[in-house]
Amino acid sequence: TKWRGNLGYTVTAGSWSATYSLRYIGAADDVNGGDFDPLGKSVDSVYYSDLAASYLLSESLKLSVGIDNLLDKKAPYLTSWNDANTDVMTYDLLGRRGFVKVTYRF
Repeated sequence: TKWRGNLGYTVTAGSWSATYSLRYIGAADDVNGGDFDPLGKSVDSVYYSDLAASYLLSESLKLSVGIDNLLDKKAPYLTSWNDANTDVMTYDLLGRRGFVKVTYRF
């Protein structure tokens, strides 16, 4: 993968904030993939969408909830990687998932 990027937009109103993030992973060629499986030799670019909302409970305490990989985009198939059949260090393997996060600043 030659190109990667992140783009985010946050809206804030009082103690509330909402963030939409777009993660981009450019097209890639699997240089280690053999000619035995041409389907996994090259992959197109991939976009992942994330959405989160936060509420500032106090000056030092924040509660956040969100969904990563909102559109449940699957990781592309690559032949020469491990048993996951993709580059596990680059692509999102878990699919759509939610989270709750509490942040406390000292």
